[in-house]
Amino acid sequence: MQVAKNRPVLVFFTTIDMVNEFYMSDQFKALKGNSITLTERNDADATKTRIIRAARVKNITIMTRAFGRGIDFVVGEKDVKDAGGIHVIQTFISSEESESKQVEGRTARQGGVGSYELLIEED
Repeated sequence: MQVAKNRPVLVFFTTIDMVNEFYMSDQFKALKGNSITLTERNDADATKTRIIRAARVKNITIMTRAFGRGIDFVVGEKDVKDAGGIHVIQTFISSEESESKQVEGRTARQGGVGSYELLIEED
């Protein structure tokens, strides 16, 4: 995974186990310094804080699909906006098109800019 300078990245996985596995992987080790996880196991205060942090400069947030709907990742920093906004990576194929649209919609909330990609591993 390459992270563009100043752009926050949101990475969506299907399960908590997948979030934890990726977070602990050797492939992700070099990026851990600017990263957090966000799952249903976080308490309300931690969830709120992590959602705010997720949209900040250079942060990588690894999360479950539950956060792909109804959550506003609000970009407030000019550096993030100038760099192209939030980049969203979805790591699974949704069974419902509406879910994919919701995940993709995390990129550009409130008329902002952002980008999206679907990355899946071939078996």
